Amino acid sequence: MSIDASEAFNNNGTPIALLTIVTDSFHAVFKIQIDEIDLFSGVLEAAWEDRKSLQIGHCSGSSAFWCSNANEINILIGHDDESWSICFTLPHSALSQISDALDSLRKRLTKR
Repeated sequence: MSIDASEAFNNNGTPIALLTIVTDSFHAVFKIQIDEIDLFSGVLEAAWEDRKSLQIGHCSGSSAFWCSNANEINILIGHDDESWSICFTLPHSALSQISDALDSLRKRLTKR
């Protein structure tokens, strides 16, 4: 699995993060607002069995909802977290890689 965060800009010229996740099964790019980065710290507590999720970023023009179960992170992409169109799963260990990549990008952006 490869996880990377790079800088991009939204339509207003504001910096955003492009979070790229590549596995043997899929390749996905998420647009994450810089002020959304800290939300990833709550993904493991957003238990799907309790019908909780966190809306963090967008993928392919739709909202991305992040939640967790006993063994995996679920990323639900669609109108909402009940009627999503695409679901990706990642091991819990991927969350630290995601956070590290986004934190590193945020540090680079704030040094400017």
